[in-house]
Amino acid sequence: MCPSTTDVLEMIPWGGCKAKQIASLHEQRTVLVVRDVNHVQQFLECPVYLWHETTRRNRVIRWYTICICILELLLTTYAFCYHFQSDDPLIQLVEDYKWIDFFDFHWRLGIDGLSIGPILLTGFITTLATLAAWPVTRDSRLFHFLMLAMYSGQIGSFSSRDLLLFFIMWELELIPVYLLLAMWGGKK
Repeated sequence: MCPSTTDVLEMIPWGGCKAKQIASLHEQRTVLVVRDVNHVQQFLECPVYLWHETTRRNRVIRWYTICICILELLLTTYAFCYHFQSDDPLIQLVEDYKWIDFFDFHWRLGIDGLSIGPILLTGFITTLATLAAWPVTRDSRLFHFLMLAMYSGQIGSFSSRDLLLFFIMWELELIPVYLLLAMWGGKK
């Protein structure tokens, strides 16, 4: 396990220098921004809203899904542009929470240099696919629910650091893909 910036700064004899305080504040601000971005993403990607939305028209559901996809793409791009250090080969933007105590399972997410490309590409392609699916009118609520569930599963599978979490996210991705292809796929 590599030491954090604060641990390294503790080892250096600063002699009253302000650089230690500034670096520590920068690290705290970065962690807070990244955690806020992840919590906003988890809230915004909640496709359950679409599942329970029965009183509104298809147009509201379409706009909600498109706005979520665009906002997700912008937040992900922001997090990678301003909080990801491409020269650091270690896993960054890490979240690690105890998930199931009895089996010692953790909810571990993190991004490394290999997963940046697929995550950004997933955001871009899902946004384009949602825009291209504007004419879908048959079961529009289910369609957009499955699109957001697929998007969540793909991002989770690319950023998971735990085998159980990867398997769950992979299945969360495969089930919506199967249903999308079975219900809205063509003969070809």
